[in-house]
Amino acid sequence: MLKASFTSEIELTVYLSEQKIRKDNKCLTVSERKQLQEMIDNPKKYIVIEKPKDPNIKPIVTNLKELKIPCEEVKEGEDISQIILELKATLENSNGLGLSANQIGHRKRISYLRIPQYNKETKKMHLKEILLINPKIIEKDMPFKFKNEGCLSFPPNIRVNTRRYVYISVQNYNEKLEPYGFAAQNIESVAIQHEISHLNGRMLYDDAWKAR
Repeated sequence: MLKASFTSEIELTVYLSEQKIRKDNKCLTVSERKQLQEMIDNPKKYIVIEKPKDPNIKPIVTNLKELKIPCEEVKEGEDISQIILELKATLENSNGLGLSANQIGHRKRISYLRIPQYNKETKKMHLKEILLINPKIIEKDMPFKFKNEGCLSFPPNIRVNTRRYVYISVQNYNEKLEPYGFAAQNIESVAIQHEISHLNGRMLYDDAWKAR
């Protein structure tokens, strides 16, 4: 089979010239000749321009010793805009619900979450974005066993049954370090608990379910 994708028109033109010579010398199979003609007739179909990689996408930390070090609070006047950009870009490039700053190499109490939610009015799914800065769980209720919890810092096949709470109340701060509180429940609550554990230097195994 002939090559099927090219990153520029020049690259495709050079390749077609080479293959025409091979065709004249009867070096192409019947299927390759058909493919070559298709490429000549519809050249734009075979030009695939790769998008440049977002420089804000960072590798996810998997070193457990690093992740077990608790994060430091964000202080007034600190510029955390770049950390937030990197968290958003890296999480959007993954298949996770949330990501914490220490998972991309910043030891700061910042997490970013994207929680799928169903909108009853539009009857469509959307992503609820949550930015955690210096968060603290101040209330929790209804402990339960959450089965097969995963983590972006762990291999996909590693899953742990964890002890989580259905309802939580959180003390949080916005990007201006203005305090506010909110409540969360169900999967949103679980995801927030997971990220706050990261900020505290806790791993899945530290939150594993234990019968009491």
